[in-house]
Amino acid sequence: MSAPEDGFGVILSLADLQTKLRTISNGAHQWTAELARCKPVQEGWTTFYAEIWYSNPSPRDMPNDLCYRFPAFRDRFWGDGESFVCLHPGLAVPVQQGLYFEGERLLGDCIQDFESFWPPIREALT
Repeated sequence: MSAPEDGFGVILSLADLQTKLRTISNGAHQWTAELARCKPVQEGWTTFYAEIWYSNPSPRDMPNDLCYRFPAFRDRFWGDGESFVCLHPGLAVPVQQGLYFEGERLLGDCIQDFESFWPPIREALT
């Protein structure tokens, strides 16, 4: 697997993603990935996705978790099969957004969320 360059992404197994996320988890900065299912669009078809959670409970910077959803699929050829995740910044769907303090005000900032979330993942993939 090569690192994603601008405009490109990677497909990797959920197990490999979880391993890479453990390497960037440190102290309050924790990363996890879980496979989830969407309700079937039509009978017999299940859509999968991976939710990647980033936790930074420091009340000074960001007092809540971030979560983005990425497309995933299962290799059903060999029974239950292995799960794979498609990682590309353009595929990230925000599930839980961050809150930030600006003086006494608590605000959301979707750009700051992604700037906190994506670069460490990208670095882990190199």
